[in-house]
Amino acid sequence: MNAKNLFKCVCAGLVVTFIAGSAWAQTDPLYMSDGDARKIIVVQSGTIVDSFPASPQERAFPIAIVETVRTTGYWPGESGGEYELDGTPTGAVYKLMEPEGGMSDGTTDGEFNYAITFNGGHVWVYDEEWANGQLLFSAGGRWGGIAYDATDDTFWVSADRAAGMRHYDRNGNLLGEFPTEPNLDWNLALEPSSGTLWVSTYRTNRLHNYAKDGTHLGTIEVPGMNASSFFSGEFQFGGGGCGEKAKLKAKCPKNGAKVKGKLRKATPNIQVTFKLDGGQPVQGVTNNKGKAKAKWTKQVPGGHTVTVCDLEEKC
Repeated sequence: MNAKNLFKCVCAGLVVTFIAGSAWAQTDPLYMSDGDARKIIVVQSGTIVDSFPASPQERAFPIAIVETVRTTGYWPGESGGEYELDGTPTGAVYKLMEPEGGMSDGTTDGEFNYAITFNGGHVWVYDEEWANGQLLFSAGGRWGGIAYDATDDTFWVSADRAAGMRHYDRNGNLLGEFPTEPNLDWNLALEPSSGTLWVSTYRTNRLHNYAKDGTHLGTIEVPGMNASSFFSGEFQFGGGGCGEKAKLKAKCPKNGAKVKGKLRKATPNIQVTFKLDGGQPVQGVTNNKGKAKAKWTKQVPGGHTVTVCDLEEKC
């Protein structure tokens, strides 16, 4: 990489390294289970925006998020729980029943949950309540992180306290691999809004971002992230969606120099990310009526595309 294309910004305690000209940013909430400390943290844009205790207070690393956050135990007999997205426990408990331990990370395809063992890279498939587990395939070696890719029904796995990323189909066929930063933690996750992969360095607060072709897009340092613990990680599947009845409307006044996006009939009180022409993210939260909006100014005149969740509208 040409050194003139690499910049470093230090501001308000946040250290960010990024590639010039990229649309790089961590905009979706990233949920990370700190199994050793028995808590879950939520990182967004390089900042811890939420933290809540695990319930029950047991080691739980495999994590899956659709409408709620669901974790299960690290070792047979240990349990995870279910939480609303704001961290409120629902009271549901999911005990790891399989004979194999060392479950280091999890993911979901929206219907089934998956977990990986750091020793052997064994990928297990479960129902949505972390039950009825079956071995899906084995990556072999030491692979601690896993992320499901809905674009092609495949899986990404990351090395356990080592370097490297691999890409597998669900039959266990190796589709590709690329080198990474060394000493990776278990918290591999695929961000729905950007289609990129995130994973941290073990026992640090550094989160690395990779494109699926292996390009290292950048690194952020997260203040307050417990660097003495293992983490697992997951984004909400599909970005959470806006709800089946959600509608998006886009307007381009002044011949596109200004752009407005309005979301309605969405799920109330959820975080959403509007984007303009694939970038310029604007964070929002739907109100009690399921409405949210975003606007952009000083745009290049002409047509534009506004997106939020899985909705897209041109103007």
